[in-house]
Amino acid sequence: MTLPETHGTLIRTAEGLLDLVRHLRASGSFALDTEFIREKTYRPQLCLVQLATPERAALIDPYLLPDLGPLLELILDPAVEKVLHAGEQDMEIFFAMGRGVPARVWDTQVAAALAGRGESISYARLVDELCGVRLSKVETFTDWSRRPLSNEQLEYALDDVKYLLEAKGKLLAELESLGRRDWLEAELRFYEDRELYEKDPAKLYLRVRSAAKLDRQELAVLRELAAWREEEAQRQDWPRGRILLDEALVELARRAPRQVEDIGRVRGIHPQLVRRAGAELVRRVERARALPAAAWPPAIERRAADDELSLVVDALELVLRSRAAASRIAPAYLASRRDLEELARSSLGGGDPGAARERPLPILTGWRRELAGAALLELLAGKSSIAIDRARTRVEVVER
Repeated sequence: MTLPETHGTLIRTAEGLLDLVRHLRASGSFALDTEFIREKTYRPQLCLVQLATPERAALIDPYLLPDLGPLLELILDPAVEKVLHAGEQDMEIFFAMGRGVPARVWDTQVAAALAGRGESISYARLVDELCGVRLSKVETFTDWSRRPLSNEQLEYALDDVKYLLEAKGKLLAELESLGRRDWLEAELRFYEDRELYEKDPAKLYLRVRSAAKLDRQELAVLRELAAWREEEAQRQDWPRGRILLDEALVELARRAPRQVEDIGRVRGIHPQLVRRAGAELVRRVERARALPAAAWPPAIERRAADDELSLVVDALELVLRSRAAASRIAPAYLASRRDLEELARSSLGGGDPGAARERPLPILTGWRRELAGAALLELLAGKSSIAIDRARTRVEVVER
C-alpha cells in the first residue's frame, strides 16, 4: 500500500481541489495531516495540508488556494473516514475555519494505545514498527510558513500521510484480535464533541496558574479578566500570554483595581495595555465585585499533603498498573494519579465518586470501568484486597 516516491500533486486551483475532493469522497477513506504554526498567533496558522489514498497523494498549499470550502465539507461528512495520527490539533484548525464538528475521525495514536503500543506513540515510531520504514526527521522544526517550499520539505510532508492507511489496517487487525474494536469506537467519539474545540469563557479562569491561591470573590474577578483576555486574544489573533500573563491576571484579581492608574502598578503590565484597555479592565473588575456572594465561583480546593490518602492512592495505582500490564495498555491511558486521588477522596468520604464533576471520571465509564474501574471500587469498598500471586509474579485483587 506504500505509495511510490513522489511529491504527489500540488493542488493550485479550485478545479484541482474539486477533482481531489471527488476522488477522496469516492475512496470513502483517506489519510490527512497538516503543517501549521501557532507560536505567534491565537489561532493555528495553516501552512500545508497533506492527503493520501492508496491511489493518490496530494498537497494543498493554502497560501495558493485559501478557499478550502470543499475540503471542509468533506471533513464534516460522516460518510467519509478521515485517518490521522494525534489529530486533535488538525481538527481544531478545520473547526475554526468552518465552525463545524469533524465527523468520523480515525486516530492511529489512539488505536496504538489500545493495542498496547504506548500511551502516545509518535508517528515515526509507529511507521517504523508497523511498516518497517524509517522516516526522516530533518524537517521536524522547519518553518512551514516560508515560501517557496523545497522538494525535501514536500517529500517530508507527504511521508506524514503515505503510511497512515497501512498503519491503520494493521492496527485494526490487532484491535480485532484483542477484541477491542468497540473500545476504539468509544474513544474516538471525543472528536465529535463540540466542547473539545469551543472553550467556555466562564471556565477559563480554572486554567490560570495559581488561581487556587485566590478566595471566592477574587476568583469572580479572575473569571471576568480571563474571559476578557480570551476575547482580546481572539480579536487580535495573539497568544494569550502576549495579551497578559497568568501571573499578572492573578495579581489583578487579588488587587481588584478601582482606577486605571492602579493597573499600571502591577508588574509585567505594559503601559500601552493600560492606555488601550485599562478602562475596560476596571469595568470588568467592577462587574465582578458587584456580584452577590452566591454568584462567586466555588473556592478551588488546595489539597494539603495527606499521608494516609496518599497510601490509599498508592494502592489504587498498584491495582491500576497491574490491570494495565495484563492488558498491555499504558496505565496513564486508563487514569491519572489525580483521577485516582479524586476517586479515593470521594469514595472514602462516603460520596459518589466523581459526582461533583460535570462528567464522570473516565475510569468509571465504559471499557475502562470494566478493565480496572470496578476493581478499584471493590478495593475502596473493602470488598477485596491486594495479594501477590507468587507463581505468576504479579499483583492480584482478590475477594475478601
